[in-house]
Amino acid sequence: MAKLSHSLTAAVDGWLDREGKFYPCKFNHHDEAAGKLIKKLGLKHPPEYLGWIKVHSAGCWFFRADEYIGRQYVKITEAQNKWLFDNGYEVE
Repeated sequence: MAKLSHSLTAAVDGWLDREGKFYPCKFNHHDEAAGKLIKKLGLKHPPEYLGWIKVHSAGCWFFRADEYIGRQYVKITEAQNKWLFDNGYEVE
């Protein structure tokens, strides 16, 4: 989890994919949005298991994939890091 380092221009909840594309969702509706994204994009697994970041408008984000996914160790991408920084989130 990380905290907000400066004010967001548009505080919103959503999912941030590995390429830095943000998919907004209603406040605290990440699970519902994940189900829709799985169907819409044909994802084989929930976003959090694919290295996507769960972004909260409260100024924090969660990255579950810093654990092992299969046998591959996944870290935040430069595109995700840039989006988080550009949108006011602190990256550790």
